[in-house]
Amino acid sequence: MNKDSLPELEFIRKSLERILDEESFASNIELTGHDKADALVKLVNTLLSEIQKRDEKIALQKKSLKSQIEIRTGELEESNKKLALDKREAETSSLSKSVFLANLSHELRTPLNHIIGYSEMLQEEMQDGGLEDFLPDIEKIRASSCSLIKWVEEIIDLSKIESGRSELQHQKFLVEDLVHDLSQKIQEDMNQAGNEFTIDVDAGEINGDRERILRTLFNLVANACNTTQNGKVSLRVRQEMVEDIGWISFEIKDTGAGINPKILENLFKGYTQADENLSSGFGGEALMLAICHRLSLIMGGNILAESELGAGSKFTLRLPMDMKSHLSKPHVVRATNLFIQDILKMK
Repeated sequence: MNKDSLPELEFIRKSLERILDEESFASNIELTGHDKADALVKLVNTLLSEIQKRDEKIALQKKSLKSQIEIRTGELEESNKKLALDKREAETSSLSKSVFLANLSHELRTPLNHIIGYSEMLQEEMQDGGLEDFLPDIEKIRASSCSLIKWVEEIIDLSKIESGRSELQHQKFLVEDLVHDLSQKIQEDMNQAGNEFTIDVDAGEINGDRERILRTLFNLVANACNTTQNGKVSLRVRQEMVEDIGWISFEIKDTGAGINPKILENLFKGYTQADENLSSGFGGEALMLAICHRLSLIMGGNILAESELGAGSKFTLRLPMDMKSHLSKPHVVRATNLFIQDILKMK
């Protein structure tokens, strides 16, 4: 380019500086009338036009994104409101259900105690009157009533905890002493069923609700005894550390008939949610196992079940060694509440 074109180049430079300073990319540089300079001006104007189109496109995308964010934010706010409302309704429903069960169970307990008392009186009268043929039927009435009132007592206790009218009682005790008490309570049932009961304990101290742990263990061992005749039932207790949390596992094995896989799959689901074949296929034990499972969750633990038809079953109650400390942890409180809310849902 010769010297005559220098003024045109200076004009183009100043025009670009103005456009950059003002960020007015929609502007165009005027033609200079000089062929070579105008060729450059046309290229610059084309570039400015492309920049303007890009900016308009970005502006539209931002506007669309902002609109989408506003819509999504509104949806999330509505969803959060609904979740909060559903949570309150679920908590109210769960509390009402637990209070209702507790009150209903109390009403059931009174007539059941009367049935048990009168059946025992009838047994004595029949024995004194020499009417021993009636004794087996009366004993069935008494035994069934005792079994039913046991369930009622379990439901009352569980409902009190879930409705906030009762709390877990924490105390330190030796696991070996607990198992010793369990052995004494269950031995008569084992003898009547002709079962061999073996115990293997390798665990120290636990801080938890002794009475409820013992009751849960008794129900699990009694279930193994009831489903096994002239066989073997074993209780193996071990403790372990997982990260910084100590756990104790109570493993109950039997050599009974085992459990159907379909029944096993639904065994610990909410009792009203489970398949209707659960109760008919596994008997009344299903209700007691469901209650034990719910209580284990409240104590910060769990119950696992394994079984094989014809080869027996294994139930493992797993509990934290320091139940009080474990249950006070925020993430455990949230998880336990979710467990309880889930199993309390009416579907």
